[in-house]
Amino acid sequence: MLQPKLSRDCAYQIEENGESEPGNEKEALKLLRRVAEGDAKAFWKLWELYRNYLYTVCLRQMGGVHADAEDALSRVMIKAWDKLPGHAGKIINLKAWLARMANNLCVDIHRERKRQLEVVEHIEEITVADLKALAYSADSPEEMMLQREMGFHLLRLINALSPNLRQPFVLRFLHGVNYEDIALRLKLSNDNVRKRVQQARAFLRDKLREELGPVEPPEEFEETGARLPAEAMMRAPDQESAGLNASGVVRLVPVILPSGCEMSFQILIGHNMRQNLKIETLDKYVQNHPNGWKKRWELSCSLYKKGHWREAVAEYRKVIEKQPCLIEAYLYLGNILHLLERHDEAITVYKCALMVTAEDDATWHHICGQIEACKANYAAAAREFQQASLLEPNNIIHRQYLGLTYLRAGMPVKALQIFDQSLKKNADDTVALTYSYTALTALGRTIQARRRITRALRLDPENVPAIKLLADQRSQAGEVYGEEGKETRQLIRRALRLAPNVAETHESSALYYIFRGEWERGLSILSAFTERHPNSPAGWLSYARWLFRTGKTESARLAINQAYGLDSCHYETLQTAAKIYAQARDLDRLRFLLDEMLRWFSEQWCAWATVARLLIESMKDAERACTVSAHGLQLEPRLAAARLQHGRVLALAGRHAEAINALVEGWEQLPEDASDTQPVIAALWLGESNRLLGQERRAREWFERAMQKALALSSHHPSIIHYRRGQALEALGDRLGAVQSYVVALEHHLLYPARRKAQEKLKRLEARLRVTS
Repeated sequence: MLQPKLSRDCAYQIEENGESEPGNEKEALKLLRRVAEGDAKAFWKLWELYRNYLYTVCLRQMGGVHADAEDALSRVMIKAWDKLPGHAGKIINLKAWLARMANNLCVDIHRERKRQLEVVEHIEEITVADLKALAYSADSPEEMMLQREMGFHLLRLINALSPNLRQPFVLRFLHGVNYEDIALRLKLSNDNVRKRVQQARAFLRDKLREELGPVEPPEEFEETGARLPAEAMMRAPDQESAGLNASGVVRLVPVILPSGCEMSFQILIGHNMRQNLKIETLDKYVQNHPNGWKKRWELSCSLYKKGHWREAVAEYRKVIEKQPCLIEAYLYLGNILHLLERHDEAITVYKCALMVTAEDDATWHHICGQIEACKANYAAAAREFQQASLLEPNNIIHRQYLGLTYLRAGMPVKALQIFDQSLKKNADDTVALTYSYTALTALGRTIQARRRITRALRLDPENVPAIKLLADQRSQAGEVYGEEGKETRQLIRRALRLAPNVAETHESSALYYIFRGEWERGLSILSAFTERHPNSPAGWLSYARWLFRTGKTESARLAINQAYGLDSCHYETLQTAAKIYAQARDLDRLRFLLDEMLRWFSEQWCAWATVARLLIESMKDAERACTVSAHGLQLEPRLAAARLQHGRVLALAGRHAEAINALVEGWEQLPEDASDTQPVIAALWLGESNRLLGQERRAREWFERAMQKALALSSHHPSIIHYRRGQALEALGDRLGAVQSYVVALEHHLLYPARRKAQEKLKRLEARLRVTS
């Protein structure tokens, strides 16, 4: 276990007389009532009142050893946090109640240490029973026999260790004694103890590989309580589990909240969470053995994987009560609460984790990063994860969270750099392959993005988020006919089989038909899903989005209201709602939605860019639009899309000279392998602004570039690319060519609002051609 230390936020000074009385008993009673009502913040205020007093109690009980007193106080805090809400209404004398708890826990610590000392004194008599902490969970009689044989084998290897290595190793890994206590008992320095433990682990690892082949020691040989969730995934390069790489896998889990709202979340699963025991089996076991914690830990993780998060939260709390220094339990519990947007509770859990980890290690910074992420302070969170990664460069979990933080902050350039670093170390990192797709597409590198997501699926065929990304890209690229269409459909069937009750997979099914031109069939899939799952905000969002894209604005408006009512703080919901209300010309509602976007997503450049475009296009507020757009550019100056969007806002505001400068800079930032519509759109915008400034020669050069880029990309995005090519040809005066391009775009089922513009342009051009002929 890690040596518990109080966090920097909880640092305090003990008065010289050894006690610190609460200053306001009335305040304590008021806070106690709030704790009884479930107010987590009140607990921490109450704890502050009694913390100094409880420290003196622990210090006295632990013989004046400050490190032991801090350890005990940490346990008191954790147990009080768990027990106090349920007993607050019955407590008459809170000070006495807490003091009794502190005394009892100190007695428990003394008993544990006495047992551990007895083991050290008779270390030569270790039996297989003492190796329970090293055993794998057995799911079958064959595994039980293998486990027993491995136990005897490990026993022989441990007994083969020299006494100076065996004693610290057994204390550390069989009995969870922290390094400082081992150093005191064996009369060694802390560094010496660590070195001996490392030497013992290296000896055992080498012997196991030599005698049994390339296998790693069991998980419990790792630092108990010190691992981060994905740190246990880091095995030797030649190790794989069920064909999956050591980076873990991405899963999509459906969760029903206490309110009845149905949500789905992407989570990371490490190999140490891939148990095969059923939840029912584990639940029965923990009921029969309530004092154990290992099977309860497995139950917690299984509930987490299956999306039973209410039950998982309760079980993780029980695990923490049994193992207050198990950092993984805090992190998984905090992650659940964070995803459920119970941010204050998540921060409380993470602060508890800080109290049982060292201040100067990577774990400390990782947990601080989680706290900042809960506060949506993504820049601060990234700094903490970056520091953790620098301290532990081989711990993949720090890089994963750093990359994900940059993605959440709308910073794809930095996110891609992190994921690329992970892929250099491990080309089969499915997490980096999956999430770098989003960063690559934001940079316009859709071909490379497709290669990565395809590789991620080959490595992990059950990666539903990856299946959806690939299926949706194939549908949008027109791969919905013939053999290509069959492959796309097979992907969608796999997603539906793996995740039948989430909106994301049904949206992929609907897209397949929408891009085939069977709009009503696609919409009927989404409509049917919302009927079966009326409390799914993602279901209503998908339905609203594709109603809008197929020209049904009023129906889309009703659907997006349902999504907003279920989840009003979701970026895509606000963005889609803003576009729908802008099309409906409901400016009052639009103004409110734009304010909400900037309120909730002020660190994301794309929120500022969306607000700026709608301010200039729908509300004609040019001055504010330019200011908002400039702020968005400051958040992500290295991203071509951010600079291009700013240039377009300047152009719409009539500031064409400034617009050209911004657009040219954005053009130069586009990657050479850009394979989306950005180069075509950028060239069109540059042509328009140059023409309006009277620079006809330059304008034509840009329009010709737009046409050439469109020709090169026509197979990737057929409908929208042919529409953009029509715009370029029309600007160059080729009316017949423009008509042909608009017709092809419509035949490829161009969606709204571009479809409406194409129809208007086609009608106008055909009329001119008739007059000319």
